[in-house]
Amino acid sequence: MEKAKPPRPLLTCAPEPAVPADLRDEAVADYVADVWAAGEDCRTRLACVRAWNEGRATDACRLLIEEPTK
Repeated sequence: MEKAKPPRPLLTCAPEPAVPADLRDEAVADYVADVWAAGEDCRTRLACVRAWNEGRATDACRLLIEEPTK
């Protein structure tokens, strides 16, 4: 018996932001915030894949499955 695969939306993380050409403080700060947000998106989705695999998906995970990746 083949195990069901996790829902596709949980397998796609937010894209890595482009490195800014402008290296002024504001641009770099925005970039760092975007990198952090993309990483948080992947950490959250990975946690949901683990929870889904263990049969304990949360409401937050269900919302990720229903909404498209940004």
